[in-house]
Amino acid sequence: MFAVMFELTPVPERLTEYSATLRAMRSQVQQIPGFISTERFASRAPAGKFLVISFWKDERAIATYRANHLHHTTQIKARSEMLRDYRLTVGRVISEGAEVVPAEKFGDPAPRRYLALGAGPAGRFIRPPTTLLGSGTRHSAAASGSGSTGAGGVGSPAEVVPWVWYDSMYEPGKTMATVETTFEQAAGVLSELRLGGAREMRVIAVSRDYGMFDRDDAPQYHAPISPKG
Repeated sequence: MFAVMFELTPVPERLTEYSATLRAMRSQVQQIPGFISTERFASRAPAGKFLVISFWKDERAIATYRANHLHHTTQIKARSEMLRDYRLTVGRVISEGAEVVPAEKFGDPAPRRYLALGAGPAGRFIRPPTTLLGSGTRHSAAASGSGSTGAGGVGSPAEVVPWVWYDSMYEPGKTMATVETTFEQAAGVLSELRLGGAREMRVIAVSRDYGMFDRDDAPQYHAPISPKG
């Protein structure tokens, strides 16, 4: 199974329009062979940022999604008019809460990085501690509830990696947390999520990671654009 994480910051005046576009696209996405599920979340901090996460059987299903006409035309319009910024993260799910399997076992190239995800009821899924990763040691500090999964490079000594928190827009009362990790420490992160009350847990081995302006990993070409004010 593969995950596609689409972090986006809409132009505030176009949020309603873009949300309607996502709803229209969802019905088509659900018809694509190999589609498993999709969900949309709102970031707690910073406000105005959203995450659409979808799961797919394989890379072929993701390629079919990219080739979908509505998706392609929406992507072009969103880049030029409706979004201030976005980031796409694609990778294989190497754990759903149990054993963490190396991505290389599936013949995949070495992952760029690893992400852990946990979700559960907001009233019962308590905050895991902020994680400090580096030199093979893990420590904890008070959770800030803010930050970015892409900040810094995991593995350096004494590096604090904050959890990022989202609230589901499809299931009221459901929350999700993500954190950057390493393969060696992923099992420990899953344990933190489990003890914290998470009901859904996954580890993603990231193979592609690109944004609106840095597109080195992007499978499709789009003409460069300037940031919106």
